[in-house]
Amino acid sequence: MGVGGKNRLGIIQKYKQKIFNDYSSFGLEYFFDHSGRKIWYEFEEDSSSPLYLFYKGKCIGKMLFGLQDDYIEIWDILVFDRHTNFRNCGIGSWMFTKLKEIAISHNLKSIKGKMVPEQSGDWPKLINFYKKQGCLVEDGCFVFNF
Repeated sequence: MGVGGKNRLGIIQKYKQKIFNDYSSFGLEYFFDHSGRKIWYEFEEDSSSPLYLFYKGKCIGKMLFGLQDDYIEIWDILVFDRHTNFRNCGIGSWMFTKLKEIAISHNLKSIKGKMVPEQSGDWPKLINFYKKQGCLVEDGCFVFNF
C-alpha cells in the first residue's frame, strides 16, 4: 500500500475512534463508567508504565505509579479537568481497583501515595476518595494495606 493508502487508513482509524469510540484495532481493553460510557484503556501489565484512558478520540485521564520492593506508589490518578463530565463517574475508583489487581499480581503488601490537590478546595474530595477506596488517610498521605 502506498503512502496515500497509509494516510487514508490513519484517517479512518481516527474517525473510528472519534465517532464510534472504537479502539479495538489497537488491542485496547475497556470498561464502562457509571454513565454507561465505554472507556478504553492502554496499559502494559508487566511494567510501571502509565495507564491512559480514552473516549471518542480523546485522552480523558491517566494514572502514574511505580512498583517498589513491597508496595506500589501512586504518583497521580487524574481525570483531566477539561473533561469534567467524566468526573464522579467511577473512573478514578476503577483505576484504583486496577492498581489493587496489579499489586496482588506482584505479591505487594500495600499501595501508598501522597495527596496533592489541584486546588486547595479539593482536599475534602481527595480525602473522601481515598477513604472510599479503603485507605488509611493521615497527614496528606494514604495507604491501602492488603
